[in-house]
Amino acid sequence: MFSLKALGNSLGIILLTLFMGGVGIEAYHAYMMNHTYYYDMMSGGSNWQLIIGFSLIALLPLWILFQKRVFTLKALGISTILMIIIGGFFHVVMKGGLVGTTGFVMFLINIILLLTIITIFLGGLYVGGAWVYKRYVKHTITSWADMMLALGIGLGIFLLLNYILIFTQLFFPILARIQFAGFIRLLWSQRSVWKETSAIVGGTIESLRESELSYKVIILSLLLLTCLYILFSFNLSFIPYSTAWDANHAYMYFPKVWSLNNGLFFSEGPIMTPHLWMVYIAYWFSLFKPFGTSFIISPDTLAVVMNNISGWLALFFGLGSLSTIITYFKEKNIITTDTQGQYAMSLGWMYFLLWLMSGMGAFLVFVDNKTDLGVMSLTMLAIMSGFLFIKSITHKNLETFSRRISENIPALLSGSFFALAVLSKPTAFQDVIIFFLFLIGTFIGIFGVIGIFFLVLAVLGKAEAMSMVFYVSKNLATKLGLIGLISSATQIMISRKNRLWQIFKPILYRGLSIVILLFTIKGTYLTTYHLINNSFSFSTIIKGVLLSDNTSTSSNTKNSYQKRIAFVADTGESDNLITSGNTTTQPMQNGGTSLPDLKPNQCTISSTGLTQDSLYTNLEEIEGGGLIEDLGRYIGFGQRVFSHPKTRTTIEQNSYGPFARGYHLLKVFFHTPGCYSLNTTADKLCENPTAGQSVQGIQSIMNTIDTGSNQYKFLQGIMEDYKELSKETDPTRQSSLSGEIAKRITTYVTSNVVQVTKDIQGYTSIAIPYAFLTPFNVIFNWSLQNLSSYYTDIGFIWILSFILLIAGTISSIYNKQKELIVLHLVTLAGWIIWRFLASGIIWYAVGIIAWTTFSNALFLSQLLIKKATPISSRAGKIAVGILILAALIQTLFNLTRIASQGGSGPFVRYKGSTGKEVQFLFSAQGFGQQEVIQYNYNAQDVFNLQFGHYNAFINYVKTRKDDDGVLIAGTYLQYFLDNQNNIISDGLLTNLRQWGSDENTCNLNLRLQDKKIKYLVIDPNIGSVVQGEGNSSLFDRFMAKIDTTTNTIIEHGTMTMLVKMIEDGYLKLINTNNMGAKYAYTLSDQELLAHITSISDPQLQSYLTQSFASDATLFRAKMAVPRFFNKEAQYYFALIGNIFQSRLAKVDGISDMADILGKQVDPINVSKALSLVNSSQGKVNLTDLNKELSNDERTVLGYYLAIQSRSKANDAKGTQEIINQLLQSSLAGGSQLITFERVQ
Repeated sequence: MFSLKALGNSLGIILLTLFMGGVGIEAYHAYMMNHTYYYDMMSGGSNWQLIIGFSLIALLPLWILFQKRVFTLKALGISTILMIIIGGFFHVVMKGGLVGTTGFVMFLINIILLLTIITIFLGGLYVGGAWVYKRYVKHTITSWADMMLALGIGLGIFLLLNYILIFTQLFFPILARIQFAGFIRLLWSQRSVWKETSAIVGGTIESLRESELSYKVIILSLLLLTCLYILFSFNLSFIPYSTAWDANHAYMYFPKVWSLNNGLFFSEGPIMTPHLWMVYIAYWFSLFKPFGTSFIISPDTLAVVMNNISGWLALFFGLGSLSTIITYFKEKNIITTDTQGQYAMSLGWMYFLLWLMSGMGAFLVFVDNKTDLGVMSLTMLAIMSGFLFIKSITHKNLETFSRRISENIPALLSGSFFALAVLSKPTAFQDVIIFFLFLIGTFIGIFGVIGIFFLVLAVLGKAEAMSMVFYVSKNLATKLGLIGLISSATQIMISRKNRLWQIFKPILYRGLSIVILLFTIKGTYLTTYHLINNSFSFSTIIKGVLLSDNTSTSSNTKNSYQKRIAFVADTGESDNLITSGNTTTQPMQNGGTSLPDLKPNQCTISSTGLTQDSLYTNLEEIEGGGLIEDLGRYIGFGQRVFSHPKTRTTIEQNSYGPFARGYHLLKVFFHTPGCYSLNTTADKLCENPTAGQSVQGIQSIMNTIDTGSNQYKFLQGIMEDYKELSKETDPTRQSSLSGEIAKRITTYVTSNVVQVTKDIQGYTSIAIPYAFLTPFNVIFNWSLQNLSSYYTDIGFIWILSFILLIAGTISSIYNKQKELIVLHLVTLAGWIIWRFLASGIIWYAVGIIAWTTFSNALFLSQLLIKKATPISSRAGKIAVGILILAALIQTLFNLTRIASQGGSGPFVRYKGSTGKEVQFLFSAQGFGQQEVIQYNYNAQDVFNLQFGHYNAFINYVKTRKDDDGVLIAGTYLQYFLDNQNNIISDGLLTNLRQWGSDENTCNLNLRLQDKKIKYLVIDPNIGSVVQGEGNSSLFDRFMAKIDTTTNTIIEHGTMTMLVKMIEDGYLKLINTNNMGAKYAYTLSDQELLAHITSISDPQLQSYLTQSFASDATLFRAKMAVPRFFNKEAQYYFALIGNIFQSRLAKVDGISDMADILGKQVDPINVSKALSLVNSSQGKVNLTDLNKELSNDERTVLGYYLAIQSRSKANDAKGTQEIINQLLQSSLAGGSQLITFERVQ
């Protein structure tokens, strides 16, 4: 019977279909415009060959599943292992091939070794967990849920056991091996578990075999994609060491350090809260630690491969949680047929695969080796156990609820798994909140969800958790709290009090299990850490346990909310960073810039007028830091301007995405020129720009703002800047400070305000802050950074998913489906909390991805069932069809991108432990290159090829004392140092820049001495990270703040201070592969001037002479990194080339060549060999030199002779080509290193 409600549903579905179609088309065009690399990847024949080959290989286990014979788990396991072995062989063939029969045999040994470890580990965890499940939980393994809980219990015990070993510094390799032996023992002693498991899996397979053909095809397709994911992930993780180049990522670095140290560092070493999935990774480092890098499989390889398993577990537990949720909603009559349940399961499975294979999802484990998918695994397990807990208390007679622990296992398991997820990464705390909201909505009511949601925002705002401080002031938090209390009280009043109390007791048990486990594990660590560092307080411990407390080695980290930019994101990593601050140099009362720099023999604390207590007083708070830089990379500063269609270029039109057609809809809300913002301060500064140009104007705005608000604190910071400006007398400095103030105000306004303007032709433009456009920003790469980064690529399908989430919420409310309303509301609440807590950075939201998947899978399954009218039924299928079409397109993009990844050459040969190297060798025919097979080819051999320039410093500090600390900025070197005691990571140069902010070399030296820092390591490529609007602070810290008009230093940065330190005798250069830096930091003024005057080009000579005379310090700093100065680069390149060629005739030239090539040589040996070769004229057999010279020395000699031969043949072009090639790799290479030692 037709009804008004049916009509409303029909119209809604039709509108949804039309909207999804329109948005989908626009989203696709914009996505491709901002991800042009897909065109190249899709056209790559080798990528398709790899995908097709893997697809055929993946049919092996699928054939086992669908054949008519009786299913056995053993056959499935063997076929899966064979699939991975054959797929691995196919992958190495496609990527470059193995070396000979030995390479093939060793590859089989290596891959079988890795698969054996994986099988024993996962199998041991499962049967061990099953034993605990049966013995203590008093359950048998009768379902998939039981299987997953058993595996989860085994994993949880494993993580906690190794956490205790790391915390107590008993993390010895022998204990790791005992555990592994225990897994083998469990596999044998508990082998009966496999019979039960085989029966469960077999029952599922039989059911699948008897299903309809259409469903078989769907499941076969999903299983095929799952197998492809397993094949690609395994092969891309089979690498010699972690590929997270950019920041010595905590995810691999700290686990490796803990294994080297047999536990945590509590002082004088790299310190970080031991998150549980890092503990998991550390175990694998420890297991293979005794083998070192000389074994066929390095500890690093094992750690990366096993971390990759987190993606498999995330999918496995994700499907388990999805199945449990479908069962739950079947019982609530939301899912009314088995067919609808099959639809929901298939669609949810599709979503999980799209996420895991997306640019960001795959990047997390394939490239960046992060722990987020491990966190997601535990989160999925927690959600699954949570719904089982709901089921247990739904069916339990609550009036006879028992306090006995044995009868409340579901509550304890649910709470424990959520605690494990939070202990793996604090971002999982969002999922604890979301599930709690779901409990409230399920058992108390929807008003309760709204009330608790506002109370959560209030508590997080009051606690200033992560980036909540930038969105929810304490005053606003109070108001939200009041709203939450009123809403919650209203719900309680209309709820049944007796049932409310009955539900409260089991929920309390569950909550206590979370809190107790968190305080027992994390609280113990934090208490110990803060007691050791004399920073203990109960409030710090409580906040650190329940929210986040990332300990670090920095003792000078400060927070200045007055100076922070409005939108930032906390990385959740341990970074010893000073977050933003006043960028002006303050006159120093003691030992500041007003005092002359003292020479080393004069430099003492007393001679500077400082004391030990005042050594760090009055230093600048440095602008920028991890929060600001992450924002710049993943969200962006400033605004995205959406202009009238008639004024757009073709490129603009195609890159707009959903806003291309939605421009006119935007105009409905923003039709009048002006400023639109909920931020009163930003709105006033936008409407009246002159207000920000004076103290009076700022004060007038402050008078209207709550004194406790973040807006007020921002204005206070501007007032302080104006006070500093009023004290400044130097016109150049005044101009710089004025510009900085204006820039900060502009950044604040553009980050908080929607600005609407009209051009002279009357066309309206709407400028929306990038921060407001999340998640559009991370899909379409509209931000200013990483325009081609996989990291900001989660797939255009997620725009459609968000639309479906909104539509599902509206539909559930319209149809009064309480359970679905609650699910959708808590998911939306999760998006909002994620937006506030993590500033919308998507990889902090792995739990939100899952909740969105659950909501959409259920809503889409409803669209596919028969409706009241044929039109609505057809429209629903079209809407789902649009999503599936988008999913297919996105899957092809994902597969071709993943197929294009992975190393070649040495990285492939490493898998076969057999290398192929071109060496320079002497023979009877002369000296030349020969291809040599290298057996026992290991991770160290690959490292020597890729990072050979690291070896000079690694060897230099191999025997350093623990008190001889190393400060490392922006380089991967830290990961490979033997001694990790007293290592200070200063990736964004905030510490080093702050310690030198008084611009006095003696004072900086005293602070380095106080920090026990003897060595400094700088990667010049840090200057290229996160440049752009709002992020120039990093380059200023790296280089210096420079007045481009006068070409003078306004404020010193790291590179210019290093020059001063060398000039004043406090530092000496150890080694660098950057010849510009080598010459800048070692040649005297006289030597540099001599080289400048020897340049034949009068224009070059004149420019360099004037620049050097103008500011020798800035000249040397630019010479060290000329590629960052486009207009001047040619002059410095010419000078460096001139110096390099003039030194070739000397032993110095041999040293230069070796440094560029990353070779360790004795220049005297090479010089003697060169003389011998030249004197022999090819008439003497010099094969004995193969033994007398190392391979590195023969390589340098080979390059030398190549240049020499072309020079003698008067081949000026050929000679210059070799020299240019060498200098190009030296000055513009992706991996550079400059190392210094403090003169003591």
